[in-house]
Amino acid sequence: MKTGIYSITSPSGKQYVGSAVNFDKRWRNHRQALLAGTHHNKPLSEAFNKYGMGGLVFAKLIICEVKDLLMYEQIAIDTLNPKLNVLRIAGSALGMKLSMEAREKIRYAATNISAETSERRSAAQRGKVLPASTRGKISAAKKGRPGKSTPH
Repeated sequence: MKTGIYSITSPSGKQYVGSAVNFDKRWRNHRQALLAGTHHNKPLSEAFNKYGMGGLVFAKLIICEVKDLLMYEQIAIDTLNPKLNVLRIAGSALGMKLSMEAREKIRYAATNISAETSERRSAAQRGKVLPASTRGKISAAKKGRPGKSTPH
């Protein structure tokens, strides 16, 4: 099988643990991102910068079904305590700390959409009629809020 849990280990003994639907493809993606300097994991990137690609060892730890990936990945994280993993919960971004620069990029992207995008979104909504129950909920939510119109 090509599905399961893997580790990437540096010469210092520090590990990164992850899950893959396809081991070969996942290792290829890691290598490409590390070489391009765009890898999502800073500690693993630093290990790559220090030891090079030849210093990192990719190993299959557990072979399993796709449906069991997150369970086994969490067991591996809890058991091995990999020092190169930033996130401690398999399949979750919970606990991820974003830099101020990353937060600003997200804020900018969320608030600065082009006129073309705005028009496309608006056009997609034209002609849609919401059910009376939904309109009532929206109306109730807006009542008593400053600057919001209330239906008469």
